[in-house]
Amino acid sequence: MSSKIRSALDSLAIRAADRNGYRRARRGAESSMSATALLASAVILGALLGFARPGVAGELASATADYSALLDFVQSKDAAPPAPAAAKPSNLPDDAYHASLRGAAPAAAQEPAAAAADYSALLDFVQSNDAAEPNLVVAQAANPVAKPPRIKKPSAPVSENGYAKGDPQTCLGCHGQDAHIVAFLRASPMAVKGDPATPMASGGCESCHGPSAAHVASRMKGGDGEPGLVFKGPNAAPVADRNAVCQGCHEGGMLINWQGSQMERAGVACVDCHTVHAAEDPVRVKKTQPEVCFACHAEQRADSFKYSHHPIREGKVVCSDCHAPMGSPGPHLLKEFSVNETCYNCHADKRGPMLWEHQPVREDCTNCHTPHGSSEQRLMKENMGFMCSSCHSGSGDNYSGATFGGGGSVPGHNPAQYAAELANQRECLGCHSQVHGSNSPNGAFFFR
Repeated sequence: MSSKIRSALDSLAIRAADRNGYRRARRGAESSMSATALLASAVILGALLGFARPGVAGELASATADYSALLDFVQSKDAAPPAPAAAKPSNLPDDAYHASLRGAAPAAAQEPAAAAADYSALLDFVQSNDAAEPNLVVAQAANPVAKPPRIKKPSAPVSENGYAKGDPQTCLGCHGQDAHIVAFLRASPMAVKGDPATPMASGGCESCHGPSAAHVASRMKGGDGEPGLVFKGPNAAPVADRNAVCQGCHEGGMLINWQGSQMERAGVACVDCHTVHAAEDPVRVKKTQPEVCFACHAEQRADSFKYSHHPIREGKVVCSDCHAPMGSPGPHLLKEFSVNETCYNCHADKRGPMLWEHQPVREDCTNCHTPHGSSEQRLMKENMGFMCSSCHSGSGDNYSGATFGGGGSVPGHNPAQYAAELANQRECLGCHSQVHGSNSPNGAFFFR
């Protein structure tokens, strides 16, 4: 017990004899309860603050004994019922009785000052202990915040021919909390360990990233060593090495035309388009695929905003509906052998054969249309009237043109009248509506 506490208790004991008389004379029985609350609050406050400080566990038992002794003393004084105030003698005049009470007041008035000194001694002790060292709030210590469990890191990497032993647990010890790794492990088909064909079942992370025991050892020492094969970033491996890892599993099928394709010759890596560490690869989802392609094909992005366009941004058509980015025998990486065969997959009514066929249409749809977007209606390359006149000009034979003048000019299609028709917003399709071909016996001019 400290010297200040001991002095305070001694002072309280000396004044204990007179305390009950003072209380009965001044405030009655209620003063006893107030003093009890004051002493108990001070001691409890000191005990709590002392307990919150680290390194005072050894003083806890002593403080508890001091508090118990002080509490017994207070309770013993409060247990005795207060005596009634002394009655006024019948033979004593009122003035003399009140004078006797006033004479006792100075002695009683000294009691609050002594109690205040005792309380000051207790408060000094509490403040001296509290100022010694700050600490956390007791409530935080009683209710610690739960931390998410982490996979225990390996104590030391063990190399087996350059590979880290215990993969993928070894790799997940550091990367198991990364958001993209968590998404990959939960939903990606490449992370299904029950399928022996997946990377995680055959060799773990190192089945793609190569021997990485040196990388694990470097990270355990606080270094920044890279895995055996890096796919993205400034330290990425050569494109051929990265693609060889993917083609080790993905061979044949859509990749049968990869060698020598436009993408392969342009130095495009698989991971430039595909995202492996994801629940769903964005390039394989209709809603997000166009943005992946537009990252390189900016001209086609601009076309998709034009007045007339394929519903790419609406999510009804995507790039892979027409193109085979991993290689194709046709032009422009189209899925089919020709432009028309690709278009006919959706526009089957234009396929034919027709009794009367429009030769430019049979040759190539892009003679008249631009597929990614146009400022003209129906994805036309230019205004319909000028589009027709680009072939049906004012000179030529009866087969290829001469519609608007010349020896084979059709009545009513002379240059002057044709200019008037254009000025009145009359187009060729007003009469020749079956421009893609006609099966009508009278359809030589593609009339309705």
